[in-house]
Amino acid sequence: MAYDFPSSPSAGTEFVASTGKVYLYDNSGSWTTKGDTQTTNPFTNAFKYRTIYTRGYTGGGYKNSTPWRNVNRTQHASDTTSNLGDILDRSSGYIDGGWSDYYGYLYVMNNAINQSWGGGSVSTYVTSYNMTTEVARTNDSNWNLKTSRWEPGVIINGNLTIAWITGGGSTSTDKHNYVTETMYESGSAPANPFTSEQTCATLFGQFRGWLAAYGVASLEFATETWTSGGMAFTGTDGHSKALGSKHGYGYGKNATNTATTQVHKWNDTTGSTIRNDLYTPDGSGEENFQQGQNWGYCVGNYNGAQNNNTYKVNYLTDSITAMGSDTQPKGHDGASSAGCSSASAMLLGG
Repeated sequence: MAYDFPSSPSAGTEFVASTGKVYLYDNSGSWTTKGDTQTTNPFTNAFKYRTIYTRGYTGGGYKNSTPWRNVNRTQHASDTTSNLGDILDRSSGYIDGGWSDYYGYLYVMNNAINQSWGGGSVSTYVTSYNMTTEVARTNDSNWNLKTSRWEPGVIINGNLTIAWITGGGSTSTDKHNYVTETMYESGSAPANPFTSEQTCATLFGQFRGWLAAYGVASLEFATETWTSGGMAFTGTDGHSKALGSKHGYGYGKNATNTATTQVHKWNDTTGSTIRNDLYTPDGSGEENFQQGQNWGYCVGNYNGAQNNNTYKVNYLTDSITAMGSDTQPKGHDGASSAGCSSASAMLLGG
């Protein structure tokens, strides 16, 4: 079948064919697809239902001065978390996660706690694991960042085909093409969210992603244009993270690690505040947030110490519920600043 591809693409330009397959343009002048046979999506909201998240993974993180290599899987239907063991090829704390339809990625892995204070520990190294076989993959240098960072922020587009990685010591932005699994340089984020520490919290939806540190900026996916401001998420120093959804909104704290239990709910397209009268079970930050289909989780955080405390956020009711040992991560006595990914049992296309 012949497709009418865009006539003047740039590296990373996305084209969705009538079959539902997603093609990306790479630097070699080719349109590339994974070539999957996707069933027809029976739902009108393709963003919400092209995949149905059924489980998620929490990898890395740290406790005191020890970074971890293990990965935990959370089954969303049963609220059950299981330790998969030390499957990662490197350990690290103060990282962020990304995911495609097939693989989870952890940025940046340095066998250290990637802090900006105390001299700093920076890296370009990216670790990946297969979310179907649940084993680590051998590092490919094409995945690695173009800019060394600590504590970066990761924004993913609606089709899970591109991730933008920025912050962590630099406003330069890396662009990870998840179809070709190639990393590119992609301009710069606005400088105003950053100060010396430059840690990041991110929130992303169908059309736009948000980056918050000591200021806030958003990235429009269609044009890859950054805009400063637009969301009341400026009180954080980047250590309080954010939980996104497929429902047009996300959650987070407008504060530092342990200052408050108050949660804000924001529109992920306009940045407007929907409500700010929600509360977590304890004052915490450095959350390991894991996105789900109709609910998400915080799987470990920092409340003055790195812990395995876990709570569930129901997107449909806005309820936030403390979870017991079945849902809490295993294999360590606490972890914060880990990286998470989400996985589906079926691709519906669209």
